[in-house]
Amino acid sequence: IASVLFCSGFAQQFPLQSQYQFNYPTINPAANGENDFYRARASFREQWVGLTENPISTQILTVTKRFDNNGVGATVFSDKTGGIFNKTGFAVSYSQRVKFERSDLFFGISAGTSRFNFGSSDDPIFSNTNQAKVPEVAFGVYYVYNDFKFGVSVPGLLQKDIEISNSDENTIDRHLYTMVSYQKKINEDWSIYPSILFKTTANHNQIDLNINCKIKNTLWFGTSYRQDFGPSIYIGVDLARVLAVY
Repeated sequence: IASVLFCSGFAQQFPLQSQYQFNYPTINPAANGENDFYRARASFREQWVGLTENPISTQILTVTKRFDNNGVGATVFSDKTGGIFNKTGFAVSYSQRVKFERSDLFFGISAGTSRFNFGSSDDPIFSNTNQAKVPEVAFGVYYVYNDFKFGVSVPGLLQKDIEISNSDENTIDRHLYTMVSYQKKINEDWSIYPSILFKTTANHNQIDLNINCKIKNTLWFGTSYRQDFGPSIYIGVDLARVLAVY
């Protein structure tokens, strides 16, 4: 029973984000070559605040830059699930741009390591260890055509076993992320940014729908809907070199 419950708890194996559309390199290593300037983006997410003493908490920081046709990036993260399972790690990424007359195609790969901490538990499955380190690799393709963006990425490419027991079912599942976004300028004051993300594994699918609006190229507001979680709303301000969204 303990083994079954533990495997079921791994349904969400990668950090969950609410505003990934502002930071695509966190879910697709090919996207780190999109901008030819240094860009740092950090996200902080908490869930069930005020309803539990140990809320779900996720922090992610990425730094990226493109040098000519070569993009490089680094990501560090911490993901606390609110239970016994917590995950921290880092990754470095590289992307290559193929430039066309009106569009850019990027190929990217990231590699790093994650440490799984299992906290304190009386479960005998954790009697020998309370942590494990696992290498992780992701691959991605990212296409930008005018105001249209499309990407596919595969985190969990190695499908490594966490090796906390004799079971061979405690593996990091290979995921498939498919993202589509578009930018439409309605007039001098208004722009809209719809986006979709499909997350797929062998046993589960999830879809995120988002629409953002920008006023006078400064004020953001929008809403999103995530399958299994429901809707959310957010606002933000863009000061050219500094962007903040809540």
